[in-house]
Amino acid sequence: MRLLRWRFRLRALLVAAALSAMSMAMVVWIGASREAEAHDACVNNLKMIGFGLQQYASVNDNAFPYGTIVNESLPPQRRLSWFVGITPFLEQWVWLINTTRAWDDVENRVTRGRGVDGEEPPRIVARYSVLTCPMAREPKPAPMPGLTSYVGITGLGRDSASLPKNDPRAGFFGYDRQTFFNDVRDGLATTMAVAETTERGTWTAGGTHTLRGLDQARRPYMGRGRQFGGNHRGQTIVLFVDGSVRSRRESIDPKVFEALSTIAGGESLPNEWDR
Repeated sequence: MRLLRWRFRLRALLVAAALSAMSMAMVVWIGASREAEAHDACVNNLKMIGFGLQQYASVNDNAFPYGTIVNESLPPQRRLSWFVGITPFLEQWVWLINTTRAWDDVENRVTRGRGVDGEEPPRIVARYSVLTCPMAREPKPAPMPGLTSYVGITGLGRDSASLPKNDPRAGFFGYDRQTFFNDVRDGLATTMAVAETTERGTWTAGGTHTLRGLDQARRPYMGRGRQFGGNHRGQTIVLFVDGSVRSRRESIDPKVFEALSTIAGGESLPNEWDR
């Protein structure tokens, strides 16, 4: 009788262990599935942003938007961002923003949007989904205007957004410079335009909210708590000037990442840089 009792207990323990292992495997599978889904959504977001940039250039004589909306009366940190310039080409919303005012002006502090048909009344929009990585942790309550997970690349160095276009450290975006296709002499497919980050800023705001130069004092560049990436394990998703979207490993050689940040730095890339 005692032997039967022990067999029953052992069987119960084995069943419980099997169920626990199955549960853990299910949790891991669900987590991996969600991460893969978020990765794909983030890639699609950057493809949409790339489409917006390409469409902007197509109607502006092959010129991409300035890093900040031109407004000589305001410093870059208070100007509106380049995102505001491409929103007419994104999704189904028309954003009701006064482009003559600062991003933090009372009139622009609450973003309102309406359908492209213009018939439905404007409504307040706290979060602009195409500008937010699904893995980003949303603060409660959500700030107004909403935050973005993506930043424009200004080149090499914290001061790169202020450099003239012909400087070898200048990147795709600059506070007061406008990039044309033929300015990107390092190659459209090997020059970064936009990258994801966990150091998020307000999407309508210019300056460091939506623009980022590579700060060499903060190497390595990618990962949680770093300048770029941190949303997806071991990788950072990047939009290139040609519209392609690719994941870069956090282990990438910093020199390669720096070379990808400039439009005409003349750097050479190793053959394996894209692997």
